[in-house]
Amino acid sequence: MTKELELPGGWRLSCKSELPAHVHDANCPRLALVWERVVDGWRQRLVCELKASWDGPSAAHVEFVGGPDDVGASADGGLPVEVLRAFPLRELKRVARSLMPNAREYFGMGEQPYPVPASCRTELDYALVAAEFARLASVGNRNPIMVISERLGVGRTTISERVRRARKLGLLEGDKASAAAQAIIRQLMEEDDREGK
Repeated sequence: MTKELELPGGWRLSCKSELPAHVHDANCPRLALVWERVVDGWRQRLVCELKASWDGPSAAHVEFVGGPDDVGASADGGLPVEVLRAFPLRELKRVARSLMPNAREYFGMGEQPYPVPASCRTELDYALVAAEFARLASVGNRNPIMVISERLGVGRTTISERVRRARKLGLLEGDKASAAAQAIIRQLMEEDDREGK
């Protein structure tokens, strides 16, 4: 964390969507990258929470911040379609995906996903499923099964069945990897270290 985190124009770190984050405050429960600008009296804001299990936005906001004369509101009242069309969501998502891994690493949040195999045959395979499910749940992901499914290109029902099997094997207890799963993975990591992987 010695290198300064560089953000492009319009981007900032925030502990909540409004308040600036203290540098190195990885304990903030909602540490986020935030992009915002004002167009014709309307603030456009994109929030990318660093503790999310995906690299990209978790919220987008548009709100009127213009003067009391309501300059910027559409003729029929409210948010003009042009302001929504001017929201560069595709470009912002691309930039967010490139910034988030570096920001997580900067704050020591760069934990890598477990290498869940595309098919499960061994106790180690199920231990990896359990560990990844637990990791995703620990960072606040509400649907770890969907995330694992999308990453592997395997159906959600299949991943759900693997999680169920990991529970039956005693490798997953609630949303936590059991001591048995942790021991299996620790043994794998030690073997990889000995082999220089």
